[in-house]
Amino acid sequence: EWKLMKCLQCDFIFTYPLPTESETISFYSEKYFTDALHKEKYFSAEGNDETENENEYLNRLKQVENFTAKRGRILDVGAARGAMLSVFKKYGWEVSGIEISESAVVKAKSLYEVDLFCGTIENFSSEKKFDVITFYQSLEHILNPNKVFQKAFDLLVPGGILVVEVPNINSIENKLSKKLRLQHYDVPRHVSHFSLETLNKLFIQNNFEIIFTETYW
Repeated sequence: EWKLMKCLQCDFIFTYPLPTESETISFYSEKYFTDALHKEKYFSAEGNDETENENEYLNRLKQVENFTAKRGRILDVGAARGAMLSVFKKYGWEVSGIEISESAVVKAKSLYEVDLFCGTIENFSSEKKFDVITFYQSLEHILNPNKVFQKAFDLLVPGGILVVEVPNINSIENKLSKKLRLQHYDVPRHVSHFSLETLNKLFIQNNFEIIFTETYW
């Protein structure tokens, strides 16, 4: 049985009990990409692997480039099958990605010719620093977001950009729709449940300056 717990000191909400590292890895087998929430995105109606719609990632490219002076090195954490990185690569970025799912890492290579590091950001290393690090719908899956932000800070060049997109636990959808609320909670795969306030605290505690915030649900 999984519950949502709230820290009375900082208001952060998390899944309890936290899954172990081995349990977390098991959540992201090929079955993750074929469940009801994800199958349509990654597979054709006939059940075959297919490349994803580029338009979603062009919006992310535009979002990132609004805050960067030039195209440089980007690291995507929770890169799934590498579709977003393939778009950034097409437009001149030097791309790297981290993905915990072994099957997704294999698909990234076969579908998009994108090489991903299979593992977590905690055990990722790079001799070069990154201009941009992104967590698109992935930070909520991570057991220790504070530790991960510290690692991201170390991996960025001075003045580098950290982009985070997560479900908002205080969203109107969560309050009005039980079905959507359960989808957003997605326990035990989602272990960190952010509000705008707790996410902002995470940035500030780890020496990041918040330069833009947008909510969309």
